[in-house]
Amino acid sequence: MKRLSCLLVIPAVAWLGTGNKACFGEVAAGVPTAIQRVEQMPNIPRPFAMRDWCQVTLDYIGLAFNFEQHGEHLPLIGWLNNGHTMVSFPSYVGESRDPEAINYLAAVVSGSLVGLDMRTYRGHDWVSLGTNFFNPREGVYVNRPGAGTGDSFWYDVFPNVLCYELNALYPGNIESDRQALSVALKWQEACVALGGKSDPLTLPNFDHTGLNLETMKAVEKGRIEPEGAAGVAWIEYMAWLRFKDPRFLTAAEWSIGALESRSAERSPLYEVLLPYGALIAARMNAELGDHHDVARLVNACFEPRGHPQARPGWG
Repeated sequence: MKRLSCLLVIPAVAWLGTGNKACFGEVAAGVPTAIQRVEQMPNIPRPFAMRDWCQVTLDYIGLAFNFEQHGEHLPLIGWLNNGHTMVSFPSYVGESRDPEAINYLAAVVSGSLVGLDMRTYRGHDWVSLGTNFFNPREGVYVNRPGAGTGDSFWYDVFPNVLCYELNALYPGNIESDRQALSVALKWQEACVALGGKSDPLTLPNFDHTGLNLETMKAVEKGRIEPEGAAGVAWIEYMAWLRFKDPRFLTAAEWSIGALESRSAERSPLYEVLLPYGALIAARMNAELGDHHDVARLVNACFEPRGHPQARPGWG
């Protein structure tokens, strides 16, 4: 089982409009649908205490980004080279210090969201250091500096989601903007490589382990990660809002369609990307007048099921 290296904050939504068509279908306006797994939770648990998640985040950033910590396995952070061009950053205590984007970039995003300027925090520009995860050969962010794509949709897509989040939090950097555009172009090209086209409408097939973005060949490693479509949809819609290239909106629509076209018995959930697809489907409905089945996607994020799921028991 893969570890979850980073903290994700996903808003819980109790009710969502839904319809009965899977792909580009009509939605019954005003008809609420419960999230079954959430309905099993008590409205007011006893005993109850809300943890101060903002303070938890501040405490974590204060520990993880502090070179002055002393003790077993401390400091958690260190320099990878004498030039101080990149830090070591373990994904969990005691692991090798090879940094992962899903951990490092997520931490920088989290610190930013609780009010820290991660360009100057403790005297270092952690945002700029994060650009070490950009692979200029493939034109996207990758999970480890100098690595490539193809092993896993979730490890390949999620760093680019985080890249876009940082780009939004720290706008106005020409190089970051160039990288964001490159990311969108490359994943749009990936949608085409996976079979997406408009005339006639053909949805990209994400039922693979991953996609090598250098060769544009699908990779099979005995599992499928179809929720890659959710992360790509989120990236492409954000890119369309930013750059207004119609190819990006088309890729986002294709990717949401790829999720919705699956039978209800075949959940695309694999790791952490599906909630991004549910979110972007809701935005498309609200901002474009689309009719995506948001409730179905949200329920799939919570509901563990057996075979033939992409990841049985996950949810």
